[in-house]
Amino acid sequence: MNTIISAVPTRATTGANNNSICQPQRGKRRAASQFNDDGVMLNPDESLTYHLPKGKSFVEINCARTGNEWIAEYCFRMHCGEFPCAALPLSTSSNGFPTRSGAIYSAAQRLLLDLESKCGEAASLLKTQQDEFNQLAFWVKTLIGAYRVMQPVKGPLEGKKFIDLFAGIGGFHEALKQQGATCVAAVELDKAARTTYLENHGHGDMRMYEDIRDVNPDDLPEFDIITGGFPCQSFSSAGDRLGYKDPKKGALFFEIKRLAQARKPSLMILENVEGFATHEGGKTAETAMGELAKIGYSVSMKILCASEFGVPQQRKRIFIVAVRLDCFHAQERPFAFPAGTTPETVVADILEQNVTTGIWDRPMHPDSNIRTDKTGLIPLGRIDGKNYQNYRVYSAEAQGPTLCTSHSGRYLVGDKIRTLTPRECARMQGFPSGIRPGFHDCTAPD
Repeated sequence: MNTIISAVPTRATTGANNNSICQPQRGKRRAASQFNDDGVMLNPDESLTYHLPKGKSFVEINCARTGNEWIAEYCFRMHCGEFPCAALPLSTSSNGFPTRSGAIYSAAQRLLLDLESKCGEAASLLKTQQDEFNQLAFWVKTLIGAYRVMQPVKGPLEGKKFIDLFAGIGGFHEALKQQGATCVAAVELDKAARTTYLENHGHGDMRMYEDIRDVNPDDLPEFDIITGGFPCQSFSSAGDRLGYKDPKKGALFFEIKRLAQARKPSLMILENVEGFATHEGGKTAETAMGELAKIGYSVSMKILCASEFGVPQQRKRIFIVAVRLDCFHAQERPFAFPAGTTPETVVADILEQNVTTGIWDRPMHPDSNIRTDKTGLIPLGRIDGKNYQNYRVYSAEAQGPTLCTSHSGRYLVGDKIRTLTPRECARMQGFPSGIRPGFHDCTAPD
């Protein structure tokens, strides 16, 4: 999500490192007595220095308080190879930070980048040079790690507002909240999901609507972003496949367009089943892109699998990211999706201990072709020999199948076959430990 939401335009920041967590403050008056006629401070309040035990190589960060802010700069020298070095003194041009730790953290980040740039690829250095570089870089990285935890954590969406359409129990809400955004309105038709959503995410200023078809765009509060996992049954291989012809489900995509066209948010993040991409030979997806493009958006679409982004669920979904055209910089390409990684989290990682509910004691017919790797699904057998999803038993030492409203999957945990608990289902979807799941546990096959 971090990469997805970086498409939202933010005010430009000043300073050498716009990615710094604690952003600099500039333009404040500083006491002239602290600087010489050339605007340089000769006597810093504090110096953090590391000299190599042998040799003359060193790294140093100097910092000082000037009025109500802190400044920090650095210098370094490697006494071997091509003798790379740099000196950046404290001066009236230094960026100011509200805290000492913020100033040191920024200086350490810039120092590491400069050290790596001037020394080139460490692997190409001679062994003596590699040793010097590695020791200096290790000290700076340790410093960065120590001061990182002191920084106020602000997500890239700090100050942004969003409306959560087809909100469910709040998957999109939780993701954007973690990035600093605030939900100002949500829409959810299902009463049970709406109740769970309000228990976990409701607050005094947030508005809740039931039916998106009844939402007047002029009544919505100000917002920057639309999120929405619009109904999937009309596009899923397990559904009726009526597509946009279904007025109660598939056609609701155009309700998103209606609200977006009226209010022009800077960003939309939408989600649906994998089958949306191939429905009616791809025409359904093409229509979605075309309709959003017509109202002034650059549209990107891609299928992503949840297991490649930190959760143990084999859940493939198509994501649509639409960025308002005037939010692009010159020559900028449309949104690029993040690359997933090899799945590492398995179902066993999210299980609760000593669970006594959802256990099933019917006989399991073992699967004759069991794999030993931990990527994907590992089916172990079938209850009563039935080859239906709610009767299949999977290994907890790999990923699990997609969670559904009718079942959570069945797993061999120790010597027992059981379903997931509500808490485990929440973990399976990436919800934090404080969430109140609010949905029932499916304890028996249909």
